[in-house]
Amino acid sequence: MNPNERLSGLTPFVYAARSGSFAAAAVQLNLTPSAVGKSVARMEQRLGTRLFERTTRHLSLTDAGQAYFETCLRVLNDLTDAQAVLASHALTPMGRLRIITGVPSWRHYSSEAVCAARRRNWVGDRCSCRRN
Repeated sequence: MNPNERLSGLTPFVYAARSGSFAAAAVQLNLTPSAVGKSVARMEQRLGTRLFERTTRHLSLTDAGQAYFETCLRVLNDLTDAQAVLASHALTPMGRLRIITGVPSWRHYSSEAVCAARRRNWVGDRCSCRRN
């Protein structure tokens, strides 16, 4: 089974488990209740177990469904954390800072900026930050 198949239906399952309703999950996900129900049914078939006890008026997790739900929440939270880490890396400037100037007094005006960049790890170890 490829990884995409393992993740398929995870979000509709979690939303349905949280809300206790395929219809409420469908509204939150901008899907039809039928699409959410079919997604959960496919997941149950792949896993070989029932995740929900269904009646016409109520939807509740089975014991296996509750255990799976708790694991799915951890997985989704880990994915959210991983995406946040990537987003923070995207905001951090990276690469070499090279300043080329013909004016001898550039150091007087820019050394504070370069040192501030180094303190933020924007500049590599080759930078010497010392006051004159």
